[in-house]
Amino acid sequence: ARFQQWVSGAVFLVGVVLSLCCLAEKLGSRSEMAAACLTILDVIAACLTAISLALVVGRLGHQRIDPGALVLGFLYFYAVIQPVAVSFAEKPVLQVLATTVALPLKVLLWLVCVWAFTTGVLAEYVHTLRPLLQKQAAGH
Repeated sequence: ARFQQWVSGAVFLVGVVLSLCCLAEKLGSRSEMAAACLTILDVIAACLTAISLALVVGRLGHQRIDPGALVLGFLYFYAVIQPVAVSFAEKPVLQVLATTVALPLKVLLWLVCVWAFTTGVLAEYVHTLRPLLQKQAAGH
């Protein structure tokens, strides 16, 4: 838990520092440095989005939820293509291709979430997981 808090704090701090650097450079007329800062922030945001989505998909792959290997494969692919968004400004063709591929995958993620909510599978998973997490927290 301490490690996760440290990592979260470090990521937040890096984001704040880079944001302040970008703002300072933008106000100071060094457009190359500001563009580089914004690119770095874009890459970090896109990668964190991909990691977050992959973690969500990983939880959906738990044996109590398990929408199937093929569905999980498509959802992991959706997570993998998230960082492509960084290059949308320079490559409009890539933007059209990536968004065209991503839309059905986003719909699939939505359908899996609706299925997990409406069938009660997600509630059962959370109900089963909660005592385990409480036991783990009491042990530390």
